[in-house]
Amino acid sequence: MMLLKELDTPISIINVIDLGIDLEKMKDKLRAGYKEYEPDVYLTQRNKIEILQSHLSQEEIDRVGYDVWMKIYKGEIPDKDFPIIFPHIASDVLKTISSLQPTRMRLISECELTWKENSWEIQRIPCAPFQQTEALIATNDLDYRLIPRKFKELPEYLFDEDLKKILIQVGNKVKEFNNSAKKLSISIHHTLILCIPDQISSNSPEGIHQDGVDYIVSALVIERNNVYGGKSIIYGADAKTPLLNITLQSGQGIFQPDKGTELWHEVTSISLINTDEPGYRSTIGFDILVLD
Repeated sequence: MMLLKELDTPISIINVIDLGIDLEKMKDKLRAGYKEYEPDVYLTQRNKIEILQSHLSQEEIDRVGYDVWMKIYKGEIPDKDFPIIFPHIASDVLKTISSLQPTRMRLISECELTWKENSWEIQRIPCAPFQQTEALIATNDLDYRLIPRKFKELPEYLFDEDLKKILIQVGNKVKEFNNSAKKLSISIHHTLILCIPDQISSNSPEGIHQDGVDYIVSALVIERNNVYGGKSIIYGADAKTPLLNITLQSGQGIFQPDKGTELWHEVTSISLINTDEPGYRSTIGFDILVLD
C-alpha cells in the first residue's frame, strides 16, 4: 500500500473519533435506524440485467437494444415478460432472477454549506432526483448512474449533531484545498450492504469509477458485521495502478477530489465470515459540489 504522504493529490483518512464523536453511540443510533432504510430497487434491477446478459451472446445483447435494458432497469418491464423478450434463457436462470433479494438498503439527504464569518452554516434542503450526469466508469459498459433515481429521504432524527460535525469536517477539508470555496452542495448517502448467500454484495457495482463531483467522502464506514472484503481502492490515471488499498474500519472514511482528476476508485464486494450468521456493512457517503 502506498503511504498517503507519498501521494501528490489531497487524499486523506477521516476518523469521526477525531471530531469528538462517540463512535459507539453513533453506531447504536444508526443500527436502530436501519429499519428506516429502504431497498435500492435500481440495484436489484441492475443485478437482473447482469444475470440476463451473462447468458446471452454479445449479438443477442446488442439486438435487444438500449431502450429495453433501460426499461428493465427502471422497472417498466416486469419479470413475467422476460421469457417473451429472451426466449432462449433457461427457466432455472429466470427462477434465479425472480428469487433475487435486495442487497443494498439506503436513505438519501441533501444540504448546502455556506461559509459565513469563518465557519460553515448547514441548511438541509429537499432532495431532487439523484442523477450523476458527469459520472464515469473505467470500462465501456453502460453507466446506469446517469439515470435519475429517487430514494427515501433520511428521517430528521438521523440528520443529527454527529452528522453535522462530519459535514463541517467535510467543508473544512474542501477549504484546505480550495480556500475560495464559499458554498457547497452535498448529497449524503446512508447505505447498508447486506450479505445474502449466492448473491454479490457490493457498494460499487459499476466497478472502477468516478462519481462526477468535485470531492467525495467514499464510504465512511459505520460498522462491519461478520464480513470480510469491502476494500477501498484508489487508482491512478490508467484506472489500473492502485495508489491506495485499505479496508476502512468503523469511523473511517476517505476524502478525495474526484471530477476532473486522474483518480479512480472502487469498493470491493463483501462476503460472510460465518455463513450461519447475518453480515452487513454500513456506510455514509458524501458527494460534494463547489457552488461558489
